[in-house]
Amino acid sequence: MEFRVEGLNNVIQTLNELGRLDEVVKNKIRPSLAGFVGKIKSEQMSGRPGLNVVTGDLRNSLQFEVIESGDSLEFIVGSDVEYFAAHQYGTDTLPKRLYVEEEWTEFVEGDILTLIEDSAREILQK
Repeated sequence: MEFRVEGLNNVIQTLNELGRLDEVVKNKIRPSLAGFVGKIKSEQMSGRPGLNVVTGDLRNSLQFEVIESGDSLEFIVGSDVEYFAAHQYGTDTLPKRLYVEEEWTEFVEGDILTLIEDSAREILQK
């Protein structure tokens, strides 16, 4: 699942021009994303009803990535385990069991965008 930050281009561009974008990504965004992935692993992938842990491969495979490209940021969360999509989206014989995409969208649109805006405000006030 990919999520592009739209509407913050000017903020991200300003942070980049000030040479502070890497700092915000490293010190604020990455730790926040790591916390999100940890929450998903513990709440949705740790033997809750409907999703029993057999090997732990699915839970251990969930990862995130932040891609910085000029004045834009791209956030990706996902798994390389072949049956992740079946649990995330369901199949003809398997009901949807994970809600990573819904929580991911809510998290990025809320927490991450606020984090970027607050970081930019803090840096510009100095």
